[in-house]
Amino acid sequence: MASKDGRINLINGYFEDHLFDKKFDTIVHSHCLEHSYDPVKFLNKINSLLDYGSSQYISIPNMKHWLENGFTNTLSFEHTFYIDDVVLEHLLNKTGFKIVRKVIKNHSIFVKAVKVKDILVADTNFSYIKDLFVKYIHNLTTDVSVITNRVKDSEFYLFGAHMFSLVLLNLKLDDTHLKCILDNDRQKQDKRMYGTNYLVKSPECLAGLESPIVVLRGGVYSEEIKQSILKINSTTVFV
Repeated sequence: MASKDGRINLINGYFEDHLFDKKFDTIVHSHCLEHSYDPVKFLNKINSLLDYGSSQYISIPNMKHWLENGFTNTLSFEHTFYIDDVVLEHLLNKTGFKIVRKVIKNHSIFVKAVKVKDILVADTNFSYIKDLFVKYIHNLTTDVSVITNRVKDSEFYLFGAHMFSLVLLNLKLDDTHLKCILDNDRQKQDKRMYGTNYLVKSPECLAGLESPIVVLRGGVYSEEIKQSILKINSTTVFV
């Protein structure tokens, strides 16, 4: 598969395993590191491709904020490990990088890190992560109970043919009256959502219905999704 832009060299494969024939001045990776199976190997590969003083620019999800707010897409088989600015700094120090700039937003964390010759890897207490996760699971379980009570004996729709829905279903959301899964991705529509027996439909199926109930847990995208559904059916009731 080749890129239509001649300036881009598209390589299919794992970055860590690819043999590059040159070094680079700068490496940029956005919402990529949290998908790696071995982040140390990933960062060591970057180290091998940069000279001292060269930089990498990184963006990762703000998982601490996401966990604290119960976003169901925080950790999964896609986001393979927990990472925040503290964990990221530890990993970078361990692989020969120093953070020189950091910006933290609710959605993402942005970092500029420079390759250095000598850096101290400080001992860090990561026990707070377990506390975050235990509270996260407790809050999600409570939320599922609330949703189940709200949709009891009523037909409803669940938005998101991915972790948004799978987490709720796996935490025993009562799906007795679940009609289908809604998703905007046309490639998913009219197909079965993996891990379930439910078909995926376009939100357009809500058009003309009287006060359809939609369970929406879309993380940082919830408001955007809500507004797009209201344009289809202004009587939609969101849980």
